Amino acid sequence: MTIKDVTINSGKLVTNERGFLREITRHDEPGFFPNAQLYQTCTREGVTKAWYKHASQLDAVFVLSGTMKMALWDERDDSMTKGVVQEIMISGEAPAMMRIPPGVWHGFRSMSGDLLLLHLNSHAYDLAEPDEERLPSDSDRIPYRWSSSH
Repeated sequence: MTIKDVTINSGKLVTNERGFLREITRHDEPGFFPNAQLYQTCTREGVTKAWYKHASQLDAVFVLSGTMKMALWDERDDSMTKGVVQEIMISGEAPAMMRIPPGVWHGFRSMSGDLLLLHLNSHAYDLAEPDEERLPSDSDRIPYRWSSSH
């Protein structure tokens, strides 16, 4: 089941003998939001980065290279998908932008080689007042285990 308000938009990939053009995001696609912060991360194969949740920030991630297993858990009281766990595999071979609404726990694991992600946030990180709650990847609060598949 898909969690309410989570969007995944396939990016356009145009290749020719000179290289490629990869479209990452467009203002006219579902779920688009203006970005206040843009950054790249590298996660080594087998490493899990979880769990994160934001009160007001919208997150978006785009796989530049590698394969990502993204897991989400909807804890929002007002959501029709409250309690739903969603697992998604996204690869740099099939470009896609995933947008995650506030109140949804999320984390990811690098499944092949170095995972290069482009992160787009609706709010810039504020060290004095971070809009981020964290839990360890093996938290009993979230009904998902990284060692198994759902």
